[in-house]
Amino acid sequence: MSASTFEELVCVVGPKIKRFPSRPDILSVGEVLTATLRYLASGESMMSIMYSFRIGKATVSKLIFQCCEVLWDTLNTKVLVVPDTKKWAQLAVEFENKWQVPNCIGSIDGKHIIHQA
Repeated sequence: MSASTFEELVCVVGPKIKRFPSRPDILSVGEVLTATLRYLASGESMMSIMYSFRIGKATVSKLIFQCCEVLWDTLNTKVLVVPDTKKWAQLAVEFENKWQVPNCIGSIDGKHIIHQA
């Protein structure tokens, strides 16, 4: 992620990330977002994030969960746009043109099974 994209994300979600009133110095909004994105992108454990950012396990858990909720609430309509009927039909035509499978919009790789007639 570029620095400008990260800064834009901080501006969008930053005001919605709640702070702990008893410990306002704990992490900045940018650090909370960094920890959350690192957790989501790397698959690291919360314990690893805890040691990297030097904060408690419960705090890491709360911050990541809260930041994920804010990211979802803020970005789901912008990033995960549900296609309309026209777009679904276009996807089906594109898939059929590429793979010669009608009335289908995609496939998932799995076992290949040989059918006997």
